[in-house]
Amino acid sequence: MADSMPDVVRRKPDWMAKLEREFTIGKEDLAGIAKDMLAKMEVGLARENTEMKMLASFVRKRPTGHEVGTVYALDFGGTNFRVCQLDLTDDASGYRFHAVKFKIPEELKLAPGEKLFDFFADSVNSFLNQQGITLTAPGAVPDLREQLKKAKLGFTFSFPIQQLALDKGILLQWNKGFNNPGVVGSDVVELLHHAFDRKGIPFRVTALVNDTVGTLLANGYKNPNTTVGAIIGTGTNAAYWESVDRIRKWTGDKSGDMVVNTEWGAFTPQARLLTTYDKRLDDESINPGMQVFEKMISGRYIGEIVRLILVDLHSRGHILTNVPRLPAKLTTPYEFDTEYLSRLAVEQVQTSSPYPIVQQVMAEVGVQVLEDDRRKILEIAELVALRSARISVAGVAALILQQKLTQGTTVAVDGSVYELYPRYKQHMEATLVELLGTVTGPAVTLELGKDGSGIGAAVIAALG
Repeated sequence: MADSMPDVVRRKPDWMAKLEREFTIGKEDLAGIAKDMLAKMEVGLARENTEMKMLASFVRKRPTGHEVGTVYALDFGGTNFRVCQLDLTDDASGYRFHAVKFKIPEELKLAPGEKLFDFFADSVNSFLNQQGITLTAPGAVPDLREQLKKAKLGFTFSFPIQQLALDKGILLQWNKGFNNPGVVGSDVVELLHHAFDRKGIPFRVTALVNDTVGTLLANGYKNPNTTVGAIIGTGTNAAYWESVDRIRKWTGDKSGDMVVNTEWGAFTPQARLLTTYDKRLDDESINPGMQVFEKMISGRYIGEIVRLILVDLHSRGHILTNVPRLPAKLTTPYEFDTEYLSRLAVEQVQTSSPYPIVQQVMAEVGVQVLEDDRRKILEIAELVALRSARISVAGVAALILQQKLTQGTTVAVDGSVYELYPRYKQHMEATLVELLGTVTGPAVTLELGKDGSGIGAAVIAALG
Protein backbone atom coordinates (compact mmCIF):
# COMPACT_ATOMS: atom_id res chain seq x y z
CA MET A 1 0.00 0.00 0.00
CA ALA A 2 2.89 2.35 0.75
CA ASP A 3 3.87 2.61 -2.93
CA SER A 4 0.40 3.85 -3.87
CA MET A 5 0.41 6.75 -1.40
CA PRO A 6 0.34 10.25 -2.97
CA ASP A 7 3.71 11.98 -3.17
CA VAL A 8 2.54 14.71 -0.79
CA VAL A 9 2.30 12.33 2.15
CA ARG A 10 5.53 10.45 1.54
CA ARG A 11 8.19 11.12 4.16
CA LYS A 12 11.27 12.65 2.61
CA PRO A 13 14.46 10.65 3.16
CA ASP A 14 16.91 12.35 5.51
CA TRP A 15 19.43 12.79 2.70
CA MET A 16 16.85 14.65 0.56
CA ALA A 17 15.92 16.92 3.45
CA LYS A 18 19.62 17.69 3.94
CA LEU A 19 20.02 18.42 0.24
CA GLU A 20 17.07 20.81 0.35
CA ARG A 21 18.61 22.67 3.28
CA GLU A 22 21.92 23.00 1.46
CA PHE A 23 20.44 24.35 -1.77
CA THR A 24 17.66 26.54 -0.35
CA ILE A 25 18.79 30.14 0.02
CA GLY A 26 16.30 32.25 1.98
CA LYS A 27 15.53 35.95 1.83
CA GLU A 28 18.05 36.89 4.52
CA ASP A 29 20.89 35.13 2.71
CA LEU A 30 19.84 36.63 -0.63
CA ALA A 31 19.93 40.09 0.95
CA GLY A 32 23.36 39.22 2.32
CA ILE A 33 24.59 38.29 -1.16
CA ALA A 34 23.31 41.62 -2.51
CA LYS A 35 24.97 43.52 0.34
CA ASP A 36 28.29 41.74 -0.14
CA MET A 37 28.15 42.33 -3.88
CA LEU A 38 27.47 46.04 -3.37
CA ALA A 39 30.53 46.30 -1.15
CA LYS A 40 32.72 44.53 -3.70
CA MET A 41 31.29 46.70 -6.50
CA GLU A 42 32.43 49.82 -4.64
CA VAL A 43 35.93 48.38 -4.34
CA GLY A 44 35.92 47.56 -8.07
CA LEU A 45 34.79 51.07 -8.98
CA ALA A 46 37.71 52.49 -7.00
CA ARG A 47 40.64 50.45 -8.29
CA GLU A 48 41.88 47.79 -10.71
CA ASN A 49 42.59 44.10 -10.11
CA THR A 50 39.67 43.43 -7.77
CA GLU A 51 37.28 40.49 -7.44
CA MET A 52 34.50 42.34 -9.25
CA LYS A 53 36.33 44.12 -12.02
CA MET A 54 33.67 46.80 -12.70
CA LEU A 55 35.07 47.49 -16.16
CA ALA A 56 34.47 50.80 -17.90
CA SER A 57 32.79 50.12 -21.25
CA PHE A 58 33.47 53.55 -22.85
CA VAL A 59 29.77 53.53 -23.83
CA ARG A 60 28.37 56.90 -22.78
CA LYS A 61 25.64 57.57 -25.34
CA ARG A 62 22.14 56.24 -24.83
CA PRO A 63 20.26 55.19 -27.97
CA THR A 64 17.30 57.33 -29.02
CA GLY A 65 15.56 54.76 -31.22
CA HIS A 66 16.07 57.03 -34.23
CA GLU A 67 19.48 55.78 -35.38
CA VAL A 68 19.57 54.86 -39.11
CA GLY A 69 21.78 52.90 -41.50
CA THR A 70 23.16 49.39 -42.03
CA VAL A 71 25.45 48.14 -39.28
CA TYR A 72 27.18 44.81 -38.76
CA ALA A 73 27.95 42.89 -35.58
CA LEU A 74 29.93 39.84 -34.53
CA ASP A 75 28.81 38.00 -31.41
CA PHE A 76 31.15 35.66 -29.54
CA GLY A 77 29.34 34.47 -26.44
CA GLY A 78 30.64 30.98 -25.75
CA THR A 79 28.78 28.16 -27.46
CA ASN A 80 28.27 29.93 -30.78
CA PHE A 81 29.68 32.70 -32.96
CA ARG A 82 27.15 34.85 -34.82
CA VAL A 83 27.52 37.23 -37.74
CA CYS A 84 24.74 39.81 -37.81
CA GLN A 85 23.42 42.58 -40.03
CA LEU A 86 21.13 45.27 -38.61
CA ASP A 87 19.24 47.72 -40.82
CA LEU A 88 18.17 50.62 -38.59
CA THR A 89 15.24 52.82 -39.54
CA ASP A 90 14.00 56.01 -37.91
CA ASP A 91 11.57 53.92 -35.86
CA ALA A 92 12.93 51.70 -33.07
CA SER A 93 10.27 49.07 -33.77
CA GLY A 94 11.01 48.95 -37.50
CA TYR A 95 14.57 47.67 -37.67
CA ARG A 96 15.49 44.55 -39.65
CA PHE A 97 17.89 42.03 -38.13
CA HIS A 98 19.53 39.06 -39.81
CA ALA A 99 21.98 36.70 -38.12
CA VAL A 100 23.76 33.48 -39.01
CA LYS A 101 24.99 31.21 -36.21
CA PHE A 102 28.18 29.16 -36.34
CA LYS A 103 28.70 26.52 -33.63
CA ILE A 104 32.20 26.64 -32.16
CA PRO A 105 33.82 23.18 -32.29
CA GLU A 106 34.82 21.83 -28.87
CA GLU A 107 38.43 21.39 -29.97
CA LEU A 108 38.73 25.12 -30.70
CA LYS A 109 38.03 26.02 -27.07
CA LEU A 110 41.58 25.06 -26.09
CA ALA A 111 43.30 25.59 -29.46
CA PRO A 112 45.88 28.36 -30.09
CA GLY A 113 44.19 31.75 -30.22
CA GLU A 114 45.10 32.27 -33.88
CA LYS A 115 43.00 29.25 -34.85
CA LEU A 116 39.98 30.57 -32.92
CA PHE A 117 40.18 33.99 -34.59
CA ASP A 118 40.67 32.37 -38.01
CA PHE A 119 37.40 30.52 -37.33
CA PHE A 120 35.75 33.91 -36.70
CA ALA A 121 37.11 35.29 -39.97
CA ASP A 122 36.03 32.20 -41.92
CA SER A 123 32.53 32.57 -40.45
CA VAL A 124 32.36 36.20 -41.60
CA ASN A 125 33.43 35.10 -45.10
CA SER A 126 30.72 32.45 -45.09
CA PHE A 127 28.11 35.04 -44.04
CA LEU A 128 29.18 37.40 -46.83
CA ASN A 129 29.07 34.56 -49.34
CA GLN A 130 25.49 33.83 -48.28
CA GLN A 131 24.73 37.49 -49.03
CA GLY A 132 26.17 37.04 -52.52
CA ILE A 133 29.45 38.81 -51.65
CA THR A 134 32.61 36.88 -52.62
CA LEU A 135 35.63 38.93 -51.61
CA THR A 136 38.21 36.34 -52.58
CA ALA A 137 36.98 35.91 -56.14
CA PRO A 138 39.24 37.23 -58.94
CA GLY A 139 38.28 40.78 -59.83
CA ALA A 140 36.31 41.44 -56.62
CA VAL A 141 34.86 44.95 -56.89
CA PRO A 142 37.25 47.46 -55.21
CA ASP A 143 34.39 49.82 -54.37
CA LEU A 144 32.66 47.03 -52.44
CA ARG A 145 35.80 46.31 -50.45
CA GLU A 146 36.13 50.00 -49.61
CA GLN A 147 32.46 50.12 -48.62
CA LEU A 148 32.88 47.21 -46.21
CA LYS A 149 36.08 48.76 -44.82
CA LYS A 150 34.12 51.88 -43.90
CA ALA A 151 31.13 49.95 -42.53
CA LYS A 152 30.36 50.17 -38.82
CA LEU A 153 31.11 46.86 -37.11
CA GLY A 154 30.41 45.97 -33.49
CA PHE A 155 32.21 43.04 -31.89
CA THR A 156 30.63 41.43 -28.85
CA PHE A 157 33.33 39.58 -26.92
CA SER A 158 31.70 38.06 -23.86
CA PHE A 159 34.74 37.52 -21.67
CA PRO A 160 36.50 39.80 -19.16
CA ILE A 161 38.02 42.64 -21.17
CA GLN A 162 39.98 45.63 -19.94
CA GLN A 163 38.60 48.21 -22.35
CA LEU A 164 41.20 50.80 -23.42
CA ALA A 165 38.97 52.58 -25.94
CA LEU A 166 35.64 51.93 -27.60
CA ASP A 167 37.44 49.85 -30.23
CA LYS A 168 40.29 48.37 -28.18
CA GLY A 169 40.37 45.90 -25.30
CA ILE A 170 42.73 43.47 -23.58
CA LEU A 171 41.49 40.00 -22.57
CA LEU A 172 42.03 39.60 -18.82
CA GLN A 173 41.13 35.92 -18.48
CA TRP A 174 39.18 33.14 -20.12
CA ASN A 175 36.10 31.46 -18.63
CA LYS A 176 33.14 29.32 -19.78
CA GLY A 177 35.47 26.46 -20.70
CA PHE A 178 37.73 28.44 -23.06
CA ASN A 179 41.47 28.62 -22.49
CA ASN A 180 43.10 29.56 -25.81
CA PRO A 181 46.82 30.29 -25.53
CA GLY A 182 48.11 33.57 -26.89
CA VAL A 183 45.02 35.68 -26.24
CA VAL A 184 45.10 36.73 -22.56
CA GLY A 185 46.93 40.05 -22.33
CA SER A 186 46.36 40.85 -26.02
CA ASP A 187 43.99 43.26 -27.80
CA VAL A 188 41.23 41.03 -29.16
CA VAL A 189 40.30 43.58 -31.85
CA GLU A 190 43.87 43.52 -33.15
CA LEU A 191 43.83 39.70 -33.16
CA LEU A 192 40.59 39.76 -35.16
CA HIS A 193 42.01 42.29 -37.63
CA HIS A 194 45.06 40.06 -38.16
CA ALA A 195 42.70 37.15 -38.92
CA PHE A 196 40.71 39.37 -41.31
CA ASP A 197 43.95 40.28 -43.11
CA ARG A 198 44.92 36.61 -43.42
CA LYS A 199 41.53 35.89 -45.01
CA GLY A 200 41.29 39.01 -47.18
CA ILE A 201 38.36 40.59 -45.29
CA PRO A 202 38.27 44.43 -45.28
CA PHE A 203 36.07 44.91 -42.17
CA ARG A 204 37.40 46.92 -39.22
CA VAL A 205 35.83 46.89 -35.75
CA THR A 206 34.44 50.25 -34.60
CA ALA A 207 33.05 49.13 -31.21
CA LEU A 208 34.16 46.33 -28.89
CA VAL A 209 31.27 45.28 -26.67
CA ASN A 210 30.62 42.88 -23.81
CA ASP A 211 27.39 40.91 -24.31
CA THR A 212 25.78 42.36 -21.19
CA VAL A 213 26.55 45.89 -22.38
CA GLY A 214 25.06 44.95 -25.74
CA THR A 215 21.94 43.53 -24.12
CA LEU A 216 21.49 46.72 -22.11
CA LEU A 217 21.86 49.00 -25.17
CA ALA A 218 19.74 46.82 -27.43
CA ASN A 219 16.83 46.89 -25.00
CA GLY A 220 17.45 50.57 -24.34
CA TYR A 221 17.05 51.18 -28.06
CA LYS A 222 13.44 49.97 -27.71
CA ASN A 223 12.77 50.82 -24.06
CA PRO A 224 14.52 53.86 -22.55
CA ASN A 225 13.69 52.67 -19.00
CA THR A 226 16.24 49.84 -19.33
CA THR A 227 19.01 50.34 -16.75
CA VAL A 228 20.42 46.82 -16.34
CA GLY A 229 21.43 44.19 -18.88
CA ALA A 230 22.15 40.63 -17.78
CA ILE A 231 23.11 37.34 -19.39
CA ILE A 232 22.08 33.99 -17.93
CA GLY A 233 23.17 31.39 -20.44
CA THR A 234 26.39 29.43 -20.91
CA GLY A 235 27.90 31.97 -18.53
CA THR A 236 26.47 34.86 -16.55
CA ASN A 237 27.29 38.55 -16.20
CA ALA A 238 25.57 41.93 -15.90
CA ALA A 239 26.06 45.58 -16.84
CA TYR A 240 24.32 48.75 -15.71
CA TRP A 241 24.30 52.53 -16.15
CA GLU A 242 26.52 54.24 -13.57
CA SER A 243 27.20 57.89 -12.85
CA VAL A 244 30.76 58.50 -14.05
CA ASP A 245 31.66 60.50 -10.94
CA ARG A 246 31.14 57.29 -8.92
CA ILE A 247 33.69 55.40 -11.04
CA ARG A 248 36.59 56.61 -8.92
CA LYS A 249 39.27 54.83 -10.95
CA TRP A 250 38.11 56.59 -14.15
CA THR A 251 40.58 59.33 -15.03
CA GLY A 252 38.68 60.86 -17.95
CA ASP A 253 35.74 63.25 -18.13
CA LYS A 254 33.62 62.75 -15.00
CA SER A 255 30.36 64.13 -16.41
CA GLY A 256 27.33 62.08 -17.37
CA ASP A 257 26.82 58.32 -17.18
CA MET A 258 28.65 55.27 -18.51
CA VAL A 259 27.78 51.60 -18.79
CA VAL A 260 29.84 49.50 -16.37
CA ASN A 261 30.49 45.82 -17.06
CA THR A 262 30.45 44.26 -13.59
CA GLU A 263 31.86 40.81 -14.44
CA TRP A 264 29.70 39.56 -11.57
CA GLY A 265 30.46 35.94 -12.44
CA ALA A 266 33.71 36.38 -10.51
CA PHE A 267 31.88 37.35 -7.31
CA THR A 268 32.37 34.83 -4.51
CA PRO A 269 29.52 34.46 -1.98
CA GLN A 270 30.23 33.59 1.63
CA ALA A 271 31.72 30.11 1.92
CA ARG A 272 28.84 28.82 4.06
CA LEU A 273 26.51 29.25 1.06
CA LEU A 274 28.57 26.84 -1.05
CA THR A 275 27.59 23.17 -0.93
CA THR A 276 30.04 20.29 -1.05
CA TYR A 277 29.05 19.88 -4.70
CA ASP A 278 29.88 23.52 -5.50
CA LYS A 279 33.27 23.08 -3.88
CA ARG A 280 33.98 19.87 -5.76
CA LEU A 281 32.94 21.38 -9.09
CA ASP A 282 35.20 24.37 -8.42
CA ASP A 283 38.14 22.21 -7.33
CA GLU A 284 37.90 20.08 -10.47
CA SER A 285 37.32 22.98 -12.90
CA ILE A 286 39.94 24.52 -15.19
CA ASN A 287 39.84 27.71 -13.07
CA PRO A 288 39.59 26.78 -9.36
CA GLY A 289 38.65 29.65 -7.07
CA MET A 290 37.45 31.80 -9.97
CA GLN A 291 33.99 32.57 -11.39
CA VAL A 292 32.29 31.07 -8.31
CA PHE A 293 29.01 33.00 -8.76
CA GLU A 294 28.90 31.89 -12.40
CA LYS A 295 29.46 28.28 -11.37
CA MET A 296 26.35 28.45 -9.16
CA ILE A 297 24.14 30.00 -11.84
CA SER A 298 25.06 29.42 -15.47
CA GLY A 299 24.09 26.81 -18.00
CA ARG A 300 27.59 25.43 -18.33
CA TYR A 301 27.60 24.38 -14.68
CA ILE A 302 24.16 23.61 -13.26
CA GLY A 303 23.87 20.34 -15.19
CA GLU A 304 27.29 19.37 -13.86
CA ILE A 305 26.15 20.12 -10.30
CA VAL A 306 23.19 17.76 -10.75
CA ARG A 307 25.52 15.10 -12.20
CA LEU A 308 27.81 15.36 -9.17
CA ILE A 309 24.82 15.00 -6.85
CA LEU A 310 23.49 11.93 -8.66
CA VAL A 311 26.90 10.24 -8.70
CA ASP A 312 27.39 10.92 -4.98
CA LEU A 313 23.92 9.71 -4.00
CA HIS A 314 24.36 6.57 -6.10
CA SER A 315 27.68 5.81 -4.40
CA ARG A 316 25.94 6.01 -1.03
CA GLY A 317 23.05 3.79 -2.09
CA HIS A 318 20.38 6.52 -1.98
CA ILE A 319 19.36 6.59 -5.64
CA LEU A 320 19.56 4.47 -8.82
CA THR A 321 20.11 1.39 -6.67
CA ASN A 322 18.95 -0.77 -9.59
CA VAL A 323 21.95 0.47 -11.63
CA PRO A 324 25.15 -1.38 -10.63
CA ARG A 325 27.39 0.74 -12.84
CA LEU A 326 26.63 4.28 -13.97
CA PRO A 327 26.94 5.09 -17.70
CA ALA A 328 29.54 7.45 -19.17
CA LYS A 329 27.10 10.38 -19.35
CA LEU A 330 26.93 10.32 -15.55
CA THR A 331 30.56 9.49 -14.82
CA THR A 332 32.11 11.93 -17.32
CA PRO A 333 32.30 15.61 -16.28
CA TYR A 334 29.94 17.95 -18.16
CA GLU A 335 28.27 15.16 -20.15
CA PHE A 336 25.01 15.59 -18.20
CA ASP A 337 24.35 19.07 -19.52
CA THR A 338 21.74 21.67 -18.70
CA GLU A 339 19.61 20.77 -21.72
CA TYR A 340 18.66 17.59 -19.85
CA LEU A 341 17.59 19.69 -16.84
CA SER A 342 15.48 21.94 -19.04
CA ARG A 343 13.63 18.93 -20.41
CA LEU A 344 13.14 17.53 -16.91
CA ALA A 345 11.66 20.87 -15.82
CA VAL A 346 8.89 20.45 -18.39
CA GLU A 347 7.79 17.43 -16.37
CA GLN A 348 7.33 19.62 -13.29
CA VAL A 349 4.76 21.67 -15.21
CA GLN A 350 3.03 19.30 -17.61
CA THR A 351 2.98 15.77 -16.20
CA SER A 352 2.93 13.75 -13.01
CA SER A 353 3.68 10.18 -11.89
CA PRO A 354 5.01 8.01 -13.54
CA TYR A 355 7.04 10.91 -14.99
CA PRO A 356 7.51 9.75 -18.60
CA ILE A 357 9.87 12.61 -19.53
CA VAL A 358 12.27 11.71 -16.72
CA GLN A 359 12.16 8.13 -17.89
CA GLN A 360 12.92 9.20 -21.48
CA VAL A 361 15.74 11.60 -20.56
CA MET A 362 17.44 9.15 -18.23
CA ALA A 363 17.12 6.40 -20.84
CA GLU A 364 19.05 8.67 -23.22
CA VAL A 365 21.65 9.08 -20.48
CA GLY A 366 21.85 5.29 -20.30
CA VAL A 367 19.88 4.20 -17.23
CA GLN A 368 16.44 2.78 -16.52
CA VAL A 369 15.00 4.67 -13.56
CA LEU A 370 12.55 3.33 -10.99
CA GLU A 371 9.44 5.47 -10.51
CA ASP A 372 10.37 6.70 -7.03
CA ASP A 373 13.81 7.72 -8.30
CA ARG A 374 12.23 9.71 -11.13
CA ARG A 375 10.51 11.94 -8.59
CA LYS A 376 13.75 12.38 -6.65
CA ILE A 377 15.68 13.32 -9.80
CA LEU A 378 13.03 15.94 -10.62
CA GLU A 379 13.34 17.41 -7.13
CA ILE A 380 17.14 17.52 -7.31
CA ALA A 381 17.08 19.28 -10.68
CA GLU A 382 14.51 21.77 -9.41
CA LEU A 383 16.60 22.57 -6.31
CA VAL A 384 19.66 23.43 -8.41
CA ALA A 385 17.72 25.47 -11.00
CA LEU A 386 15.70 27.36 -8.39
CA ARG A 387 18.86 28.30 -6.50
CA SER A 388 20.36 29.56 -9.77
CA ALA A 389 17.36 31.84 -10.41
CA ARG A 390 17.22 33.14 -6.84
CA ILE A 391 20.87 34.07 -6.47
CA SER A 392 20.92 35.71 -9.91
CA VAL A 393 18.17 37.99 -8.57
CA ALA A 394 20.38 38.87 -5.60
CA GLY A 395 22.84 40.22 -8.16
CA VAL A 396 20.12 42.14 -10.01
CA ALA A 397 18.97 43.62 -6.70
CA ALA A 398 22.50 44.83 -5.97
CA LEU A 399 22.62 46.72 -9.30
CA ILE A 400 19.20 48.28 -8.76
CA LEU A 401 20.14 49.39 -5.24
CA GLN A 402 23.47 50.73 -6.53
CA GLN A 403 21.57 52.99 -8.95
CA LYS A 404 19.29 54.17 -6.12
CA LEU A 405 16.31 53.80 -8.38
CA THR A 406 12.98 55.06 -7.08
CA GLN A 407 11.06 54.92 -10.36
CA GLY A 408 10.15 51.97 -12.56
CA THR A 409 13.08 50.27 -14.25
CA THR A 410 13.54 47.47 -16.75
CA VAL A 411 16.12 44.70 -16.51
CA ALA A 412 16.90 43.17 -19.90
CA VAL A 413 17.96 39.52 -19.66
CA ASP A 414 19.33 37.39 -22.48
CA GLY A 415 20.72 33.86 -22.48
CA SER A 416 19.52 30.33 -23.04
CA VAL A 417 18.86 29.50 -19.39
CA TYR A 418 16.66 32.55 -18.85
CA GLU A 419 14.85 32.18 -22.17
CA LEU A 420 14.40 28.42 -22.43
CA TYR A 421 14.47 26.89 -18.95
CA PRO A 422 10.82 26.34 -17.91
CA ARG A 423 9.64 28.75 -15.16
CA TYR A 424 13.10 30.30 -14.70
CA LYS A 425 11.77 33.81 -15.39
CA GLN A 426 8.84 33.22 -13.01
CA HIS A 427 11.26 32.11 -10.28
CA MET A 428 13.26 35.31 -10.83
CA GLU A 429 10.15 37.51 -10.75
CA ALA A 430 8.89 35.94 -7.54
CA THR A 431 12.32 36.40 -5.93
CA LEU A 432 12.46 40.05 -7.04
CA VAL A 433 9.18 40.74 -5.26
CA GLU A 434 10.39 38.81 -2.19
CA LEU A 435 13.69 40.67 -2.05
CA LEU A 436 12.85 44.16 -3.33
CA GLY A 437 9.11 44.38 -2.81
CA THR A 438 9.40 46.89 0.02
CA VAL A 439 11.76 49.03 -2.06
CA THR A 440 10.42 48.97 -5.61
CA GLY A 441 7.33 46.78 -5.60
CA PRO A 442 6.30 45.78 -9.12
CA ALA A 443 8.33 48.66 -10.59
CA VAL A 444 11.14 46.28 -11.60
CA THR A 445 10.28 44.57 -14.88
CA LEU A 446 12.22 41.71 -16.47
CA GLU A 447 12.26 41.66 -20.27
CA LEU A 448 13.80 39.11 -22.60
CA GLY A 449 16.66 40.88 -24.38
CA LYS A 450 16.34 38.65 -27.42
CA ASP A 451 19.36 38.92 -29.72
CA GLY A 452 20.66 41.62 -27.41
CA SER A 453 24.32 40.80 -27.84
CA GLY A 454 24.07 41.05 -31.64
CA ILE A 455 21.68 43.99 -31.92
CA GLY A 456 23.35 45.81 -29.03
CA ALA A 457 26.82 45.63 -30.58
CA ALA A 458 25.38 47.02 -33.81
CA VAL A 459 23.53 49.81 -31.97
CA ILE A 460 26.71 50.81 -30.10
CA ALA A 461 28.66 50.81 -33.37
CA ALA A 462 25.95 53.01 -34.88
CA LEU A 463 26.21 55.45 -31.95
CA GLY A 464 29.97 55.65 -32.50
